Amino acid sequence: MIIYLVRHGETIFNARRILQFPDTPLSERGVEQAMRVARRLAAAGIVRILSSDHLRAQATAQAIRKAIGESSPEPSPDTLSGGQGSQADPSAPSQSLRLEIDPILRERDFGSYRGVAYDDLDEDIFAPDHIPPGGESVAAFEARIAQAWERVIADALAIEAEGGDGDGESGPSPALAVVSHGLVCDLLVRNHLRLAPGIDPAGIQWRNTCVTEIERDIEDRWQVTRLACTAHLEGMDLAPLSSLGHV
Repeated sequence: MIIYLVRHGETIFNARRILQFPDTPLSERGVEQAMRVARRLAAAGIVRILSSDHLRAQATAQAIRKAIGESSPEPSPDTLSGGQGSQADPSAPSQSLRLEIDPILRERDFGSYRGVAYDDLDEDIFAPDHIPPGGESVAAFEARIAQAWERVIADALAIEAEGGDGDGESGPSPALAVVSHGLVCDLLVRNHLRLAPGIDPAGIQWRNTCVTEIERDIEDRWQVTRLACTAHLEGMDLAPLSSLGHV
């Protein structure tokens, strides 16, 4: 069982280092990144996708869902014929693939700072005791992401119970994809996960559409086996990334 933790594709606000709104769309480069990570994960055995409700995450999740559908050898008859309760989309995945949107996975709420460039901030909005006006404190954010992780674990265990472990011959074991945000990914790794031997978090960069793979170790503990991988972005012209450029 693998959980694929994916950061959303780039937005113009990412590239310009501006704190984002929930409805910020992907940039042209972000769309290409989403397509690339989607192709990477198309044959990974993903049977369920959880996504933040922010537009940039949903767009990335939809790209992954579409790629999985295109890799399926036989779309369902209802999907192809546009039967009752379905849309005639030949690229849509079978009904066994679920995409669920959950606000608990959204990025930290920076309140009235949304739309403000990092360079124009007069204070450290990431300080532990700082509460953005109309936004979310560090404590509230951490509590929410702790609940989000419980949701992710529950879904992963349900997938295991429904689909078994796989035999390695008929394809990969059923997997779960989680599409979220830079601060969410960082908090999950730092507060809720172990690191497999050889995984070094020093200097980690949560680039857009980076993929983190999470599996259980021999003691049944969830651990990171691949951290913030961007191999699928090789050859792309990427925007500079600062220590604050992951929101």
